[in-house]
Amino acid sequence: MSESPIFLAVDFETASASKRASACALGYALVVSGAIESAGQTLIDPGLEPELWSGVNIGIHGITPAAVRGAPKFMEAWEALIRIAPGIPIVAHNASFDTSVLLAEYQRVQAQVPAQRYACTVELARRAWPHIRSASLPNLAEMLGIELRHHDAGSDATACAQIAVAATRQLGADSLDLALSKAGLTWRQLGGSRIRVYNLHSQTAAAGAPAAVAKRADHGPSHPLFGLTIVVTGRLDSMSRGEAEERIAALGGKAGSSVTKQTDFLVVGAEAGSKLVRAEKLGTPILDEEAFVRLLEGGPAALQTPSPNA
Repeated sequence: MSESPIFLAVDFETASASKRASACALGYALVVSGAIESAGQTLIDPGLEPELWSGVNIGIHGITPAAVRGAPKFMEAWEALIRIAPGIPIVAHNASFDTSVLLAEYQRVQAQVPAQRYACTVELARRAWPHIRSASLPNLAEMLGIELRHHDAGSDATACAQIAVAATRQLGADSLDLALSKAGLTWRQLGGSRIRVYNLHSQTAAAGAPAAVAKRADHGPSHPLFGLTIVVTGRLDSMSRGEAEERIAALGGKAGSSVTKQTDFLVVGAEAGSKLVRAEKLGTPILDEEAFVRLLEGGPAALQTPSPNA
């Protein structure tokens, strides 16, 4: 693997607490040979009506619908950024969140995600400083003397970049590639295929619903998933995988451990693995977390109901 003297730290803020495809700010910091060359923040118009913004999220980052009026859409902002160096590796603090935003935004417009290497500075920090009480961004910033305005996307991305540089030095490495190797980590990979994770705002979200509705027939509202086999893969935000499987069982469904021809739905969270590849090969309907929650609330028929902002 060639060394990476250049990488890009990124941070997203979102307008909705439940919808990943709602980026309202993109922070970035470009690192070249161990030094931050440029950094900043771009506000993004997530295309949501004001009433769909989460008050909790606004309270966290302070970005309002009025603040993003006239701002670029996600794809315009993101593609302008990565034009700096096509294929540039990215890092993020708690990368599972930021990459889930990235994937959801590409999925929203049914676009192909470019091949993209990424790494998580939470994981790297835990290897570089194994005795720290917390690998949170504020704790690491305090420990390393990094100025931080938490949940300001530009400040968060800059702090993430500084943590990556500090961790590289702490591990006795002269590049992020070598630091990851010394930490027993590797670059992860995004992209290279068209995203087929269906959310409620996609016409394909209901792809598997008619067959599932017919399969479960009329077993009453207390068993809306009766007769359905649902497999969960990856990490969910609203519940653990075990909790998801318990809810499936409580609603009359079967929580499968592997994707087969008998699988009715695959639910994918962050860092989904080979099960997603298998599901795509078999044509199994794939749901993101938002669609899964809708499925739990109303059964497969709920996936046939148009979203209010579809």
